[in-house]
Order: sequence, then structure tokens, then C-alpha cells
Amino acid sequence: GDNIGSNVHPKCECFEDYVSAVEHCRDDPTWAASINAMINGMNQAAWMSDCRTATCDAFACDAGTHLKDDAHDIECEGKTDGGKAHCDPKTDQATCCEDGAPRARCTTFACSGDYIPKSNRFTILCKGDICTEDDDAETCCDKAKCPGTITMDYGAKQGTCDKGGSIVVAATTACWDEPDCDSMTKCFSREACKHHDMTDECHDELKVCRIKPGGTIYQHTTSGSHVEETRPCVDNPDADYETACED
Repeated sequence: GDNIGSNVHPKCECFEDYVSAVEHCRDDPTWAASINAMINGMNQAAWMSDCRTATCDAFACDAGTHLKDDAHDIECEGKTDGGKAHCDPKTDQATCCEDGAPRARCTTFACSGDYIPKSNRFTILCKGDICTEDDDAETCCDKAKCPGTITMDYGAKQGTCDKGGSIVVAATTACWDEPDCDSMTKCFSREACKHHDMTDECHDELKVCRIKPGGTIYQHTTSGSHVEETRPCVDNPDADYETACED
């Protein structure tokens, strides 16, 4: 056994993988308690000192405290009955933890304007326990290569042509890293127009454009009881970089 009930000794990498996978959830108000209880239990298992160096990144702090910033590099000072190092929930509290709320993660920060969240925002910490524009915008956000939304406009045939997501997914996958809006809209158009799901009917109608940040994709005008919806890429003041399929 492993001193956790009658569980069979697991593979050591399973513990490492678990700690890494849940790192960004360990201060979550819903999941933290159960995650940290699991980690605490495994840290006290007899086999743990044979699996890994006992460092604070896999330590569960008491309520009202949080892991030190360099927890990955701090070795626990606890010892098993056999004299092997392990993270002890009592003796290593001071070694691994500091008083106060944990630093907030970039997942709690909303990027604004021409900026978008960094892809690894789950693992990035803000300066304090609340992310702020002044302290954390550059930490949490990157300037978008093409801020806004790339949209595909099929005009009156939107309902017929825009049913599946395969074309959008293929274009996004191919074009997301283009350097600017002009290159990106042209790439989206090129990828969409040659896609195997693109019909001749939809090919002839398609226009691709960028909707500016905060812009409206569909404009509605009212005349009496009649409401008219204008195309996203045509006669829309919020649209630019319009392109279409080449013949």
C-alpha cells in the first residue's frame, strides 16, 4: 500500500502530471479544497520521497495563505519516519507559504482595445490579488495582429452557406498568425474559397472582411414596420479589408 487507504503505488509521473495540470486551479474557490486535499494526501505517502524532490510547488497551503512565488525552487524540510525528505503539512507551512490572498491569475483580467489575452494566461500571475489595467495589462495581454473579428458574409444566402463550421475552422487554423488585417482577411478568403465544403453558389457570394473592435456585424435599419438587415461586409461602417473569392 501507499499509506493512502489501500491504493496501489501509482506511477511517479502521474503525480507530477496531476500537479502540473491543476496548477492554475489551486486557488479556485470551488476546486481548491479538493485539489489540495489530494496533493496533501499524496505528499504524505511513503513512496513520495522516492518519486520526486520534495519541493513546495506540490504543497497545499493553509487557508488565508498562498504559495511563495518561487515555490518550484524551495525544498521542503519535513522528514518521513525513515528520514527521507517530504512536504509536511505542518512543518513546511512557513517554508512554502506566505500570508495573504494568492495573486490573481490573468484569466481574471479582461484585455481591452487592440489587445487580446495571452495564450498561456492560465499560468500567469498578476501583481496582486486583483488584476488591474495599470499593473497587469502588459503581463496578461498581447497586441492583436488584427484586432476585431474576421467574418464571412454570404449575403442573402447566409442561412444556406453558413451552416457548418468546417470552413471557418480551417481558415482560422491556417490564418491566425498572419501579420496584419490585410494579410489575414486575404488568407481567410483564400482558404475558404478552396475548401472542399464550399459550393459554387456560396463561392460566388462570399465576401470576407474585418469588423473593427466594438463594431457591429449586422446593421439593422427600420422603415415603418419594415426592418432591413445589411450585410456584414457591405455598406457597414464598422467593416474594412473586404475581399472575395477570385475567379
